Amino acid sequence: MSIALDRSRWKIRVCFTPSSLCHNSDPPVLRPLTSLKWPYVPEESAYPDPLKRDDPKVLQLRQYEAIASSPAIRRILSAHKNLPDLLTSIDGLRGRDREEALQKALGVTPEDVSDLRARKELDEDTKALRELAEAIESRREGR
Repeated sequence: MSIALDRSRWKIRVCFTPSSLCHNSDPPVLRPLTSLKWPYVPEESAYPDPLKRDDPKVLQLRQYEAIASSPAIRRILSAHKNLPDLLTSIDGLRGRDREEALQKALGVTPEDVSDLRARKELDEDTKALRELAEAIESRREGR
């Protein structure tokens, strides 16, 4: 076991490998949040429109930041290699096609819901997408 003190970052790392390998095993550097392309987020009105009270709300910048910096979401995306491609293909669709593809990927189409009694086993992509959706929802709510 060797202990390496990285003075440039003031971080102590404990390695259980030979010391020559310890210095080369830096964790991957994450891109800074300022380098990401954030969507336009309009300012909230001081006087909300009561007719739009029940409409879906646009994510605020702090919610985007919480989602982008979540270790749980990063872990899910790195553990399931098909997930980024699945999300990209769904994102490329528009309108009703997008909604149907998302429902199918999550396993919540009307046919899937009506077959709840059958208790079929979900595939890995569906489980991964559900796990990702739950992690995003928890970060959006600030949990």
